[in-house]
Amino acid sequence: MEQYIFDKNNGLWYELQGDYYIPCLAVPAEEETPIGIWGSGT
Repeated sequence: MEQYIFDKNNGLWYELQGDYYIPCLAVPAEEETPIGIWGSGT
């Protein structure tokens, strides 16, 4: 079995993990927002 496969139907890559293919997903980095001295965020 191949380690990575591409699904043309949804445009996602999948990685073989044991017996299953898991989608290769990445979460975008969040901006750091200072919460201030009292935690109000402003």
